[in-house]
Amino acid sequence: MLGQMLSKYNRSSVIGEVLIINNDNIMDTSIVEHGKVQILNDGTNLFVNPSWNLGVVSAKYDRVLIANDDIFIESLDAVLNLLLDTLKEGMIIGPSKSCFEQRRESPLEPLAVEVATGDREYGFGVFMAVFKDSYIPIPSALQVWFGDSFLYDRLSPYLLKGVDIVTPMRGTSKQMDLRNQHEKEAKLYVRKYQHR
Repeated sequence: MLGQMLSKYNRSSVIGEVLIINNDNIMDTSIVEHGKVQILNDGTNLFVNPSWNLGVVSAKYDRVLIANDDIFIESLDAVLNLLLDTLKEGMIIGPSKSCFEQRRESPLEPLAVEVATGDREYGFGVFMAVFKDSYIPIPSALQVWFGDSFLYDRLSPYLLKGVDIVTPMRGTSKQMDLRNQHEKEAKLYVRKYQHR
C-alpha cells in the first residue's frame, strides 16, 4: 500500500514533500526515487507518537498530513482538495469510522468534513490534517497509543466523511507484543492527559 500511496502523493500538485519516518532498519530505501520523498530517522523504532512529532517538526510547509503507511485511498485528490478548502488554524481533521468498511454501518455518504461531537472515533489517527503551528507535541511517555486522542482533545476536531480508506489497521503494531505498553499508556493517559 505504501508504494501505491507514494505514487499518489508524488503526483499530487498540492503535496510539497513526503516525509517518511524510517522505523524499520530493513526499509526499502529505493522509495526515495519518488521525487518528493525524504526519509527521516535511521531505522531505530521511535514508535508512533514520537514519529508524528518528528514529522511535524521537520515539515517545511504550514499544513501537514499525518498518514499511516498501511492505508490506501483511491480518491486522494478529491480528499486533499476538500482538506485544503476546510482546514483552519486550531483544527484537526481525521476520518470518521464510516470511512472504514470494517466499521461502516451504511453506504458511504457524500464527501464532506463535519464538526466532530463526542469521543474520538475509530481510525481517526490514520490520516489527520493539521496546521503545523497548531500541532501540540504528544508527550514522550505516550509512545504507541492515545496520540490521536491527545490531539483530538486539545484541538478543534472535525471528521472526514464519504471516502473509503482501506487498511488492515495496526498492521505494524500487531506484529509486536505491546500489551504491557498499552496498559501502561492507558493508565497514564487517563490519569494525566485525558480531558474530562
